[in-house]
Formats: sequence, C-alpha cells, structure tokens
Amino acid sequence: MSVAFDKTGVKAIKERMSMNIFKQIKTVLWSFIGIGRRKDMAEINERGNPLVLVVVAFGLLLLFVAGLASLAHTFGGG
Repeated sequence: MSVAFDKTGVKAIKERMSMNIFKQIKTVLWSFIGIGRRKDMAEINERGNPLVLVVVAFGLLLLFVAGLASLAHTFGGG
C-alpha cells in the first residue's frame, strides 16, 4: 500500500500550525493585560495543546523581563 505525498497538504498543515501558534501568542498577550472574552477563554482547549500555551507564556514572560532588565540597565546608569 502506497501513500501519495501531496505538497499542498504539507503546506496546509504548516499554515495551520503557524496560525495556531499565532492564536496561542494572541491568547497569552490578551491574558497578560487581563482583557479577554469568556467565550475566547472557553475555547482555549479547542485551540490546541495547553502545554504549548504554557510554553508560549513562559517565553513571552522571559522576553518581558529581559526588556525590563535592559531598560533598567540603560536608564539606571549601568
């Protein structure tokens, strides 16, 4: 039994994965500032793996802290 390899299918999967990551980032950014609809929060489980959401949140938190540290270093006379 052979399976045909379809490049358009691979493109669709990659596009869907990238859109999922953007949705995860958008969800995390909205939750950082405390804005979000209950409907959107109820759909988090449908958007994908919650572990991905945690990893994205941790990465964005590290970026935020690094940005604050660089600002403090720049303007703090360090």
